[in-house]
Amino acid sequence: MIVRRWYFKHGTRYEEFNVLYDNGMFMLVQNRETKAFSFGLCEDFGTLFGFPVNWSCLTKDQAIELLQGMIRVDNTDPELDAIWKKQYGYTESEQWQAMIEAVSRVAD
Repeated sequence: MIVRRWYFKHGTRYEEFNVLYDNGMFMLVQNRETKAFSFGLCEDFGTLFGFPVNWSCLTKDQAIELLQGMIRVDNTDPELDAIWKKQYGYTESEQWQAMIEAVSRVAD
């Protein structure tokens, strides 16, 4: 499993995260100490602003519920799905579903 560190306090401290999903655009991680799940753009991991607050420090159930909500929203526009599929080889819904599967594989 890939482990990444998120440094803070001027690089003197860090938290470690298991990377559960990473497609080069979005990633899903689990904090190794708190077991909380977070996801967002890969480029935002480890930055001052980080992942969106409502996508961070989630329980397993919260992460799955939020990702299912993302799927419901994305399924309302099939034209956008087609654009994503053509450009990236997968739809946003497929991406969120893959994250749900990654969270589901983690033991409680």
